[in-house]
Amino acid sequence: MSGARDGRRRARRALLAALAVLLALATPAGAQRSGGTFFAGQTVDGPSADIVAVGDLDIARDGTGAVAYVRRDAGVEHAFVAILDGGAVQSVVRVDPDLPDLIGRPALAASDGGRIVVTFANAAGVFAAVRAATGQPFGPAQPIGPAGAVSPAVDLAVTGTGYLAWARAGDVEAAYLPRTATSFQPIPGILDGEGADAGGGALRPRVAAAADGIGLAVWGERDAAGRSHVIARRLVRAAASAVAADATIDPGASADTPSVGIGDDSSFAWVAFREGFDDGSGGTVTRAVARRLRGSTFDDPVAIDGVPGSGASGTPHVGLNGRALGMLTVGAPGGGAYASVVRDDAPTLAPLDPPVLVGASVGPAPEPVGAFAENLDGVTAWFSAPAPGAPTEVHARTFEDDPSVSHLPPFGDDASLADPALGPVDPLAGLDAEVTRAGDAAVAFVQTAADGRRLVVAVYDRIPGTPALNTTSNWRSRARPDLVWSPAFDLWGPTSYQVMVDGQPAGTSVRPLFTPPLPIADGTHRWQVVATDRRGQVARSLSGTFRVDVTAPVITSSFSGKRIAGKLLKLHLAASDLGSPDGSGLAQLRVDWGDGSLPVLSYLRGVTLTHAYPRGTFVARLSATDHAGNAAVREWTLTIKKPKKPKKKPGKKRKTPAKKPATTTPSPGGATPARSG
Repeated sequence: MSGARDGRRRARRALLAALAVLLALATPAGAQRSGGTFFAGQTVDGPSADIVAVGDLDIARDGTGAVAYVRRDAGVEHAFVAILDGGAVQSVVRVDPDLPDLIGRPALAASDGGRIVVTFANAAGVFAAVRAATGQPFGPAQPIGPAGAVSPAVDLAVTGTGYLAWARAGDVEAAYLPRTATSFQPIPGILDGEGADAGGGALRPRVAAAADGIGLAVWGERDAAGRSHVIARRLVRAAASAVAADATIDPGASADTPSVGIGDDSSFAWVAFREGFDDGSGGTVTRAVARRLRGSTFDDPVAIDGVPGSGASGTPHVGLNGRALGMLTVGAPGGGAYASVVRDDAPTLAPLDPPVLVGASVGPAPEPVGAFAENLDGVTAWFSAPAPGAPTEVHARTFEDDPSVSHLPPFGDDASLADPALGPVDPLAGLDAEVTRAGDAAVAFVQTAADGRRLVVAVYDRIPGTPALNTTSNWRSRARPDLVWSPAFDLWGPTSYQVMVDGQPAGTSVRPLFTPPLPIADGTHRWQVVATDRRGQVARSLSGTFRVDVTAPVITSSFSGKRIAGKLLKLHLAASDLGSPDGSGLAQLRVDWGDGSLPVLSYLRGVTLTHAYPRGTFVARLSATDHAGNAAVREWTLTIKKPKKPKKKPGKKRKTPAKKPATTTPSPGGATPARSG
């Protein structure tokens, strides 16, 4: 028996030795990228003594979201939600009217299109209110768990599917929200093991929802010996899977405060938690560790607190994107705030980076939180006090890992988010952070000043994307041509545009289309679009050209020859484009003879043509068109006569020969015969 104990001790010491190596690998703070700017916190609600605490902040990939918080109403704590859109507060609403006072803090989840779920507990049980889409109100609070239910947690997948978990009487229960539904369906039975004491205090449940419709619940439960374990179980729509996986590293130790994140593919998830380990001298040290769940099996544990010394790590936090990449954060003993980045698997790389010391706090525990965007940018925020007794602040750093810039560490400069004019930050009131798919971030906390408490949201707002000019350099025959560009990408708009023509402001637009208010002179012009977001950040397009030519060509023409049917007429036709020196130039000449014969096209400046008309009156249409489409037209009316008949020449008169007199031959009888008629 003693050999088995010695084996366990050696294993624990080996783990502690491995954890100790991580401290040496922590990298220092790096340089700030230029992708965006942190803006100090703006008041969401207050000042008021009734502002109590932050409950939960969530931002969907499309930039919509909300923050749930605790506020007193008539002296009683209730659940409130501040709707965020474009990184700014749009409205504030109480979501638990006519219900008992709040127990604990509300939880919230957001999905694309403005879909939001907020859940909370009170003496009557656990309730949930659903907002179906942007612009719609929250539905009535739906009872989910009966009286005694507490500690609700909720998550929405990007598709809108949701899961909710809570604790009640030593058990963990859950419910399922179909993709387009506004009411939860209970999942039968309990999630924890029979007879276990689960879900209370630091064993509270957490839940995550994947885009494929599968969920994952994690919680802590105590065994018969009183040791607590962190358990994970998949939720398959309105049922729980038969397999529950124990994430605890040492079966003889205790683990608690789990946090979970899952990718769009539910096969991959990360669970972070605290666990006590033998410190080698008979004591226990509480460490923060993380394990990846693949299918129903946990990978080997990885330390995320960076400090192997004595003491207790804070509450870990998992923030993943749809690819199951993300950031794991925790506060370590001594006040260090650590962040570890989950990366793609590679043969030579571990899936989790060694923890980076991103900040520190002298006084309150840093309790860092982190979030990770679809574009692989992230943010981490934590409480910080520069010296004992100094006012608490909130600090943050971005994560922008650009493999093409190898000389810069991935974490940006430290930024202070609290406006000193609003008073010190209350670290007991909570802190949360989330990101859009593009890496914009929001951080919620509470500040206290002489005039009252304020719920505050600070943001990291990325610079708008560069507008792309769509209007080409082709010639245009309008003095006020439409200038068109692709809109600047900015999830946290609105974005306004200033159009510059030849280096001078020509006007502004809120759409990617601008028509100059005054005529533009003929010629080639340079133009550029300057996009400005709601916080004054600017992105300039590349410079482009457009060309204006509103001057039509000038035609000279003449016909020569006799206008007689069948005779060839000569047409002398020439044109010139008399616009600006760099006008569009002559494109073509066209002759329509007007007699039904095929028109003639010429691409020369001048041409001589011949044509024979039949008899009649015809209108010949001569036109010249330049490259901008301007046309000059000239018409000739031609009357074609019938040719005259040629006159006969006078000749000699022909004499008619005289008739010879008839001769008779005397008959033998001497009588004259009669002439036959």
